[in-house]
Amino acid sequence: MNSAAQLGRGDVRINVNGGREDNNNYQIEGIGANDPTNIGELAYTPLPSPDAIQEFRVSTSLYDATQGRNGGGNINALLKGGTSTLHFDVFEYFRNTVLNANDFFLKRNEINLGLPETRPDIKQNIFGGSVGGPIGPKAKLGFFFFNYQGTRQRSGDSPGTIISTVIPYVPLSARDGTAASLSQAFFGNTTTPIDPVAVKLLNFKSNQFGPTAGGYVFPLPNAPAGTPAVSRPRGRASRRSSRSSRDDARCNCRYRGCPIRESRCGG
Repeated sequence: MNSAAQLGRGDVRINVNGGREDNNNYQIEGIGANDPTNIGELAYTPLPSPDAIQEFRVSTSLYDATQGRNGGGNINALLKGGTSTLHFDVFEYFRNTVLNANDFFLKRNEINLGLPETRPDIKQNIFGGSVGGPIGPKAKLGFFFFNYQGTRQRSGDSPGTIISTVIPYVPLSARDGTAASLSQAFFGNTTTPIDPVAVKLLNFKSNQFGPTAGGYVFPLPNAPAGTPAVSRPRGRASRRSSRSSRDDARCNCRYRGCPIRESRCGG
């Protein structure tokens, strides 16, 4: 399941029987509906609205002749096709920033910096409806079913929406090759453990890295002496909201006049 703040489908992967995510076969009404760009994943696989699904089946082994193709899971969804009486429904999933709690770490950072509490912008609306019933008196002509679902998302907390103004660097005073100096620069004490590999890398020098910057693989900053190792020009990370919109609609009709009785002639 994706993070509630993540836009769109996110990174959806299903593994069956220890197989890779591209070892699965997805079908709708027995017709292949796999992602054409990366078969077996769900980035662009058609996903019907939950209200439009009658039932689904997941086969993991001992496939019959109607399945196969992949060694992982075979997932087949059957869609609704209307009934002899008229049925309909509407729905709305609503989420808004004013109803959300603030992120724990963001709130703690704002309190520590003396900043006003500002919750990230997270809004989500999933709405739609469906209607189905007979065609003609007593369904003499068949059945129909129509479904629509719209999705509108706006998030300032999804990956890629944070513009950080926290700029870490290693001052010259901490370039004496000791972990204690790095600990003092970043944590204000000389006792915080620093990985020995990080100490070596941050103090590594070579002519190929430029003499004007001291020849360090991690260059010296253009900052006044005495500037803390972690500077905050604006005091916090800024956020921009990203948007995502999606509309799905389908119409299914089953005509009794089809050569195959009550088969689906429209879609």
